[in-house]
Amino acid sequence: MALFVLLFLFCHVFNLQVSSAPVSNVFKHLQTASKFWHISDLHLDPTYHVTEDHTKVCFSSKGVPALDPGVFGDFLCDSPYQLILSAFSYMKQVDLQPEFIIWTGDSPPHVPKEELSTDVVINVIANMTRTIQQFFPQIPVYPALGNHDYWPQDQFPTSENAIYDAVAKLWSPWLNPAAVATLQKVSLLIWGRHLNRQRTSTCFMQRMPFQLQPISGK
Repeated sequence: MALFVLLFLFCHVFNLQVSSAPVSNVFKHLQTASKFWHISDLHLDPTYHVTEDHTKVCFSSKGVPALDPGVFGDFLCDSPYQLILSAFSYMKQVDLQPEFIIWTGDSPPHVPKEELSTDVVINVIANMTRTIQQFFPQIPVYPALGNHDYWPQDQFPTSENAIYDAVAKLWSPWLNPAAVATLQKVSLLIWGRHLNRQRTSTCFMQRMPFQLQPISGK
């Protein structure tokens, strides 16, 4: 799993032709073909550690013995933090000069439901948010929640809750005030083939190409 995440991060650099629909000043840099990073499915497993008992290397293996655990993970485990740091370090150093980042969520690990909670999910998303901000402080980030970014997973409510509120505060440096207010109320909205940067869940983002559609009012 961890190796897949690393490859996914390295491979997802796109040239995007954005629609010529009217946009505000904040989106002017997206009116031509753009280069960007797509970060997704980090699935940080805070329990990962190398030990002689391979059944206890990570909760995400669900008791199945890890094959060859090392500093940067094991095939049967979700991502250790060192793997994510290594991937971000490469992204920061390589000469690709992306104009922005699309981050489509799924930060918590694949572990039994009882091993997670609302607080754990918020802490994992907060960890990944601050890590991205630390590595890419000058690059605009367009974040969205994935199906694992809630507890229980796949159960996104259409009303205010602790996770939406926490994520809105964490992502406020990237979002305008109207978007923050919207995210606090409801995060799961479907906009057809349009990717609205603040309000679309990645559960429904399966087709390319797509358009970046700004929220009205800014």
